Amino acid sequence: MRKRNFLFIGFLLAIPFAAAAAIPFPPLVPRILDLSFIGLTLINIVWVVFITASTISFIYAGMLFLSGEPAKISQAKKLLLWGIVGVIVGLLSASIPFIIANQFGG
Repeated sequence: MRKRNFLFIGFLLAIPFAAAAAIPFPPLVPRILDLSFIGLTLINIVWVVFITASTISFIYAGMLFLSGEPAKISQAKKLLLWGIVGVIVGLLSASIPFIIANQFGG
């Protein structure tokens, strides 16, 4: 039973990496020194790390909810609340470069 749960959690943790593998990256050679290319590449890398961390956070909060102990349920509620706040902040911060580029016609 534990092995099956471990495999299931491992599968859930692998989903963001599989989704990130589908992101087509532009060719590296012509634009390697372009500042916007470097910035967008860093944003893509940080985005994958952020999605992975938030997935782990939500899975951990769900496991705490399932424990049934009142102290752990209270901790899980806080973790879930701050996880949602983190996702909202992450989405807003990831969209800022695109909003700026659209406003200035870039």
